[in-house]
Amino acid sequence: MNERKVSSYLNRHKKDCKIPGFSAVLVDEKTGSFIINEGNKNIEDSFNYISSDTNFGIGSATKVFTALLICNAVLENKISLNSTVGDIISESNNNKYLSSITIYELLTHTSGLGRLPDNFLKQENYNQSNPYMNYNEHMLLDFISSGTLENTPGKMLYSNLGYGILGYILERVYVEAFENLLLSIIPEPLNMNSTFIYKSGVNLSNYAVGYSTKNNEQPFWDMNVLKAAGGIVSCPNDIKKFLEAIVFKKSPLESLFSVSSSFLNKKMAFGWHRRSLFQRLIWGKNTLWHNGMTSGYSFFIEFNTKKSIGYAIFFNKAIVPDYISTSVGYAIGCFN
Repeated sequence: MNERKVSSYLNRHKKDCKIPGFSAVLVDEKTGSFIINEGNKNIEDSFNYISSDTNFGIGSATKVFTALLICNAVLENKISLNSTVGDIISESNNNKYLSSITIYELLTHTSGLGRLPDNFLKQENYNQSNPYMNYNEHMLLDFISSGTLENTPGKMLYSNLGYGILGYILERVYVEAFENLLLSIIPEPLNMNSTFIYKSGVNLSNYAVGYSTKNNEQPFWDMNVLKAAGGIVSCPNDIKKFLEAIVFKKSPLESLFSVSSSFLNKKMAFGWHRRSLFQRLIWGKNTLWHNGMTSGYSFFIEFNTKKSIGYAIFFNKAIVPDYISTSVGYAIGCFN
């Protein structure tokens, strides 16, 4: 594994894109695991360096964890992939559009739901820097009982709303808060002690300040009732444990990870995306990935299902992380 090449490459982008700091997690069963930390938690404090225990938001990569919880619920016979929203959320029963949506469709972004509910901007005190904070359970149930679709069911349309509903379904099925389910099923067995759902008012002692594209300070997102779509905060050490558990296949969650890495359709496994057909022709067909971005943080994670190798990158700035991260995948031999 060429960690020096990765460090050099990322530092060049750090300078060019004016990124305050980053952390790269590199996992390889043959050569070992590494974490590369560079830069600052806060641009106003040049001596406050990012470490392997520094918290970042991971945005939409939260969906991988949500899908793992759904997979676990299927394995426990709590639900099936054919279970519908109407089977679990009775408030949808008078809505012909929402009640018949299946778990499978929500997982694969083929439900016809839009990215956000149509009443999203009606929340009180809407805050563009923390846009989900005041979208609550009452508003979600109002949408579920009367909302409509934006796309034809069966066609893919990426939906934060769909994964938010998956999290709410889990709460109904287990009669337990999503954040508690998350902790008990994934972080606790893997000793991921700094991975959790962020809520406004939580005091963090070790975190990277998030920055916008213009380097204005941004908050962690409080995703409220849609937290399952993007509410996780984590750190490099925890994501290293997560990736090692997936690619080394030696963790207490091995059977869950094995099932969740199986393809649901041509484009997705449980929460994980496949590379496009063109990319698979160039780079191979065995990697699964997800990205995440909020108003102040960016994240990318990918692993090879055949080579026991993977990587993840945190940035404390809102940039599209994909093109930078793909080159890291090349450097460490993640692709076929």
